[in-house]
Amino acid sequence: MHGLAMRLFRILEWPWRRRQRRLMATRDDYTKQDFARLCRARGASEKIVDEVWEALRAEAVVADFKPHPDDRIEKDYGLADEDKDEDLVLALLQRCGCRIPVSYSEEALNMGPASTVGELVDYLVKMKSPSPSSG
Repeated sequence: MHGLAMRLFRILEWPWRRRQRRLMATRDDYTKQDFARLCRARGASEKIVDEVWEALRAEAVVADFKPHPDDRIEKDYGLADEDKDEDLVLALLQRCGCRIPVSYSEEALNMGPASTVGELVDYLVKMKSPSPSSG
């Protein structure tokens, strides 16, 4: 039974494996330092850069995948909105020491239009800043 489950898992991850391999083919000279430079240009701290890099590498199905701010969270990593919001974003908010929304109506944890890694970084930077009501 274990073999059948593993084959099914590999079939289900195939679209993301294919996309990630295609992306990696264009990133030969791309490094974590390049990712950090692009994210810092968006206002990200080293903590945000490191946490996003590691979280996305853990979500990737291709070994040694190198995340890029232009990557599409759903199409390139296979994370649907609810997975993105509840698993990825909430964990990153906590690990980066960001404010965590109290409810979906207040600054929603639901990132709405944020569909790329760069937009995710922008959201974390925004949530790391003091809330407008506290200053």
